[in-house]
Amino acid sequence: MGDVNAHSDSWDHHQRPSHLGLQIEEWTTDSGLLILNDGSHTRVNPATGGLSTPDITLATADVGATAEWSTQPNLGSDHLPIRTTLTADLPPTRRGRGKFSFRKADWTGFRESLEKKMSEINVDTPINQLNQQITKAITSSARKHIPFGNGRSAKGPFWSDKCEEAVKARDAALRTATQPSRTRADMEAYQQARAEADKVITAEKRAHLDETLKNLRPDADLWRIIRNLDGRRIPKPKESIQREQRGPTPPSGPAVTDKQKANLFIKEYAAVSRIKLDKNADRQINKEARRATGLCQCNGLRAGPLLWNIYASDILPRAPPGVHISVYADDVALWATERKLSQCEATLQPALDEISDWCTRWKVQLSASKCSATPFSLDPREAGGKVHLKLSLQNRPVNHVTYPTFLGLKMDGGLTFSEHIKQLKKSMARRRNCLAALAGRSYGCSRRTLRAAYIGYIRSLADYGSAVYMTHAAPASRQALEAEQNACARIITGCIRPTRRDALLAEAQLEPLTVRAKKLSSNEVQRLKRLPPDDPAKEVIDREVPPRLKYRAHEAWIREVQQARTNSGPPLPCDEDVVLDAKPCVRRVAAWMASEAGLAELPAEPLALTPPVLLPDSTSLTTSTSLTVPTSRTDPPEARRAAAETTLASLPQPDVSIWTDGSAEGGTHDGGGGALLIFHQESRTVQLTVAAGKVCSSTRAELVAIHEALAEAAGDLPDRPSMLLLLCCDSRAAIQSLQDTADSQSALVAEIRDLLDTITRSGHILHLQWVPGHAGLPENEEADRLAAIGSSRRQDQIPVDLWSATAAVARRARAMCDARARRSHPHPDPTPGHDGLDRRASVTVAQLRVGCSPLTGDTRHRLGLAESDACVDCGEPDSVPHLLMDCPAHQGPRTRRWGPLPTLGETFSTEADLIVDFLVETGRAPRDPA
Repeated sequence: MGDVNAHSDSWDHHQRPSHLGLQIEEWTTDSGLLILNDGSHTRVNPATGGLSTPDITLATADVGATAEWSTQPNLGSDHLPIRTTLTADLPPTRRGRGKFSFRKADWTGFRESLEKKMSEINVDTPINQLNQQITKAITSSARKHIPFGNGRSAKGPFWSDKCEEAVKARDAALRTATQPSRTRADMEAYQQARAEADKVITAEKRAHLDETLKNLRPDADLWRIIRNLDGRRIPKPKESIQREQRGPTPPSGPAVTDKQKANLFIKEYAAVSRIKLDKNADRQINKEARRATGLCQCNGLRAGPLLWNIYASDILPRAPPGVHISVYADDVALWATERKLSQCEATLQPALDEISDWCTRWKVQLSASKCSATPFSLDPREAGGKVHLKLSLQNRPVNHVTYPTFLGLKMDGGLTFSEHIKQLKKSMARRRNCLAALAGRSYGCSRRTLRAAYIGYIRSLADYGSAVYMTHAAPASRQALEAEQNACARIITGCIRPTRRDALLAEAQLEPLTVRAKKLSSNEVQRLKRLPPDDPAKEVIDREVPPRLKYRAHEAWIREVQQARTNSGPPLPCDEDVVLDAKPCVRRVAAWMASEAGLAELPAEPLALTPPVLLPDSTSLTTSTSLTVPTSRTDPPEARRAAAETTLASLPQPDVSIWTDGSAEGGTHDGGGGALLIFHQESRTVQLTVAAGKVCSSTRAELVAIHEALAEAAGDLPDRPSMLLLLCCDSRAAIQSLQDTADSQSALVAEIRDLLDTITRSGHILHLQWVPGHAGLPENEEADRLAAIGSSRRQDQIPVDLWSATAAVARRARAMCDARARRSHPHPDPTPGHDGLDRRASVTVAQLRVGCSPLTGDTRHRLGLAESDACVDCGEPDSVPHLLMDCPAHQGPRTRRWGPLPTLGETFSTEADLIVDFLVETGRAPRDPA
């Protein structure tokens, strides 16, 4: 039955019988049930140490006659686990092979035992016996010194040595607290050990979950992660095996059960065993397999589509006029644009006939069920599946699909993407249940954890393709996804439904999906603009399409602005969703975002799509991003200068010293680079200044300065004998970008690597050394002065790289979100210590921050929980500002924490614990039961 919280002498020998216990005892007698308890206690009161048996186990007479009942060691609760063993004729349980626990191994003992056993082996014995003896020595030593189990008692993935030590300390304290000679100190020690064990386990779960969420993929199973952390055993999924057709009759279905799989294996093995084995053929196969394992293998996930693209490169060598072809992996699409659908049929059918001939010639069988055709038209007589295209492929009619899915996007005849958004909303809603379950766990209820889970598990679904469908969809369709994100934001913050949407997203630190779609579309267009001129994607983006449809939302906004001016009122604030006069699309939205970010009239730096130059070995080119004496940015300039001079003195005396520096206004625009080259043998110096770009980062400016200096040095060194060059730079990021072996696709980095390769191949030695900036080094200060001169030069002709462009777009999108937050959120700046609160306190502070809290009378009145919005303490209209700033009944607690007349900004700028303590002291919030 479980915990009935009743006592009787039949099962509880520690507490007095209760009325409910006597009733249960009579009921079991009348029902013919047996009480399996043997009188042992099943609960230990954590406060007093008292023993009791509130748990009762009942069984029928035939089962209880052979049943065995016992309690198990404590698992962390005040109730002891109960184990009931039933004897029955059950099939034997097949256990796994088990595995060694190498983490708990005694490697010293294993090594000594193995060496002793190996010394006793006679090496002159036959090879087969020697193999058996060595194997036996290894396994016996492992069994003796390495714990081995079948995995049944395996801990969760979060389990660590800290958890093990805390649980052992808790169990030891429990054993002491349950002894007859226990004292009050023993009970307090047990309570403390129990609380500490719970705290350690929760902390380890939270750390494991945070680490898992960092690499969470959209296709991950977050439910499985939660079940693992909860300690629930996950059943192994049953994978079906598809039967092959061996005759005219198709198979009945896949093999699902273990018996069906076993029968299928027997049949397959019987068919194979009748074939006479060819050992020579097997020997050659094994030889090729061993050779292949030693070679560099390509990614199997990409090999199949790549090989198919190579094989099908001539599937449509000469497309008929008006037919366009798109090939991505193994997905091939043909489309044609005409004034009538009948003309589209006449244009596409010859292309399909050529594909049919190619398939016949190369013996390729297409999947007829996966081939489909869909008409796209705005004509109401043709849209919505009213007209089907009559096309054929390999003498089979092509299926008509009203809502085709291509590359993960579900399309419709009008390209409104309404069906895709509808399906996406359902997927996000299903995953939202997982987010709600995570919020109910002690290890997953923090705002930071929930936000990371939402971004990696739910919002990633909406991010895929949002640059296309979210910029083209109607405002009503986009609002459907925004509503789903708002629901997730309420789970993250704990805010209630009446909270204003912009304030809710600002509190959850999430950007609106419409703003995010604008940012993603602009980033994608910025990347495509930097592709080679003959790239098809660049041709699509650069194509100028005159607008055909007006944007109704824009026209409505214009009317509202005109009406506001007519009424002598201020014009309504401009909404970024309605500023376009034509229907939004990827091109128009990206162009508008580029204009807002200051990128419209600036040239774009092409991407470096060729593999980077492999830098020579470390003897001719070395880099260092540290000093011999470690320093930090907070150290005094004198200490940082001394550490830099010590490091430079330890290096060989260079023939040429190069000092570079770069700067940008605010680290975002008007960048400039400066370089100082010192030729020591000639007692000659060269000063260089260069502009880095209108939109530029500080790291970009540093790289521009390095490029200018190396180009000057490379032009002066070819005819000289081997020389030692020292390049000093105060940007770690710039040097690390040159050290990175990944393909960065940065044209500037590629050119710098080419210069490094040219210099070192000429026989010169080059060392790149990081030095602290603004530390008083004369050469670094001179390079900084030259960089300031470079930033004042003309910037509008300098190409902007992709990373600076995307950073500018991100800043503009962040400004949009900040503008929305400032209009609706009382205090959008974060409150210190908010993320460190427990779930209940965190939710309380979040509700106060957005100005919609059930603790105030205005919200309770709005929800229908109070007859008026009057303050329960002073009778004035109640609100969050009234509670925290004006209520005279709370003047004392308020003054002790924030002074006599605090503002709302000052209140929310202090530690969050002060706000919670204020609410508890004034009686607005309950005290923590702990």
